[in-house]
Amino acid sequence: MARATAFNCYTVGEFFTNLKDVRLRHKFQPQNIYNVDETGLTTVQKPVKVIAKKGDKQVGRITSAERGTLVTVCCAVKAIGNSIPPFFIFPRVHFKGSMINGGPPGCVGAANPSGWMNIATFLEWMKHFIQNVNVHQLIQCFYFLTTTRAMFQLFV
Repeated sequence: MARATAFNCYTVGEFFTNLKDVRLRHKFQPQNIYNVDETGLTTVQKPVKVIAKKGDKQVGRITSAERGTLVTVCCAVKAIGNSIPPFFIFPRVHFKGSMINGGPPGCVGAANPSGWMNIATFLEWMKHFIQNVNVHQLIQCFYFLTTTRAMFQLFV
């Protein structure tokens, strides 16, 4: 709810004003600006239709199981359009390399019981990011990251 109410003409204008100030002050070039986003995806994109008699109470459980497993992917895209390979977070206790077999070239995976990013997986993602960004660019690198509780705890 807070995210939806914060998205208004004033806050968007303020964001872009601040972005311009930071970009000009530090002389960031488009090739050194990254947008980073973490999003959850389900392994089944189109749930099948279920036919049940009127009043059945178990239908919700059946259909939610058919939506598959939630997998989180964290992506970083440059302002000029290039991207680094995605970082997948699987809802498991232990990560196995076979989980990303057939994935995009250079992709990396991690595991977290919730399937979402936490402090440990964020640090793994940062290592992945640093490995895929030119060291000279990293000195003058600026990236946008949607603040989540895990990242906030890391920086406090």
